[in-house]
Parts: sequence; C-alpha cells; structure tokens
Amino acid sequence: MQGGFVKDFLRELFILIGKRPSLRNTLLERINSLNSQDIIATNTSTDYPNLYTIASGLFSGVTYVRSNLWSNDHETALKIMGCYEYQILKEIEKYSIENFISIGAADGYYAIGLLKTKCKKAFLIESDKRNYPLIYENAKLNNVEADVRIVDDIHIIFTELTQTLSKRSINLLICDIEGDEYSLFDDNALISSLYSHNFKLILELHDRNSHLRDSLKEKLKSHYKVRTLPSTIRDVSNKNVIPNIFESAMFVAEKRGNNYEFIICD
Repeated sequence: MQGGFVKDFLRELFILIGKRPSLRNTLLERINSLNSQDIIATNTSTDYPNLYTIASGLFSGVTYVRSNLWSNDHETALKIMGCYEYQILKEIEKYSIENFISIGAADGYYAIGLLKTKCKKAFLIESDKRNYPLIYENAKLNNVEADVRIVDDIHIIFTELTQTLSKRSINLLICDIEGDEYSLFDDNALISSLYSHNFKLILELHDRNSHLRDSLKEKLKSHYKVRTLPSTIRDVSNKNVIPNIFESAMFVAEKRGNNYEFIICD
C-alpha cells in the first residue's frame, strides 16, 4: 500500500486518544481494516511516486503530489485525508470565491484545491522557487494550469489584479509566512486596498510577542471585523467518520505549538 505513513499516523492518534475508549475502539477498527480503497487511493503511477487523491472534505477528489522538500508524514496524511487545517477548510466552505491569493503557497495545496472546487483564478506568492515546478505539476494534473499565476511579491500581483477585479466579486487571501506577516501587513495602504476589493483574509500568526499580535489586529480592525478561529480540541460528532475523529486531535497531530493562531478578517 502506498503511503504507509498514513497507517503509522493513525496509530499515533490511537495512542493520543487512548483515554477515550469509544474513540479508541473505533479508530483501531478502522486502522486494522485499511486497504488500498480506503482513506487514500492506491498509487499506480511510476511517473509520480508521491501521487495521491484527496479522500474527503472540501478538496475531495483533487489530485495531490506530495512535496519532498519539506512536507512531513503527518501533514501529508492529513492533506490526503482532507483534514489538514480542518478549521480553515470549514471556514472556507462558507464563502463563494472568485479570486484567491495564497501568500506562502508552498506546494499549492489551497490554490489547486480551491480552483477545483470554488474559485476561478488563483495567484500564488511563494519565495522558494524550488516549489514552482511542484505547483505547476499539481495544477496540470488537476487541469487548472491556465488559472494559476506564481510570483514572489504580493505587490506585483496585486497591482495587476486590482485592475481587473469586479467590485461585486468576493475574494479570499490566505497568508502563512512564518512570522513575516507582521512586516507585510504593516502597510495600511495594502490593508485598505484588500478591503476595498472585497478580500476576506485568513492569516496565521506565528510565534511573536503579544504586542506584535495586538498591534497587527488593531491595524486590521481599522477596516475588518477580526476574529480568532478556535484552536481547542473539539468533540467528535460522528464516530463512524474518520475526519471527525481527526478534527478532535488535529492540533496535536499537526505538531503545532501553542504560540500561533489563525485570525479571520471579514
């Protein structure tokens, strides 16, 4: 079975929720019954040894090529199961999106997924050019390569984009740039322009002192309503569906520390 790390990952979660017998028994039963038709698709491609199909959730059915540059097994397992950053996916489901900007696009997971499911055009800002071939490969495999544009500076793409944006369109920006969000959004003109062009924002705030976080939130509040996505472990609502089990353990599973938060600006 390709992606044996999925089973390993499930077994780790089995240990994490071991104090809850009903969840433990459900998860153990699913682990032992896993086969090539469950959770992930069997990979028969010799050209793409890291090729998978996302199994559930908002991006269900999207073809995904795993990055060998930086993706860890836990992150990849969650992505191909449709559970990665689950709270963000549930937030995105609420929106009708015409244009999408991904800052810190990495392998293009959000951009390609949204092009297949919700939006018309995706603009990716990624400073590490080693990721560009993988982004284009993911786009090509999903037949959305014509709708992808990659650059390394948001100001370049935003100047171009705002010339064609409709005032009626609803647009989304997701930013995950490992702490550089504080300098990027220290630009009142950028915030104002995003707001005036109907961009909803989802920002991941990384390890920094509370003063920086509070200062950024106040700056954003000059235009947006700012709220924090909850990062507490949630109860399982349906014990027969694996993604709901992962929802309850995702923060531990993604190996995130406590010094981060997702904020929504709408």
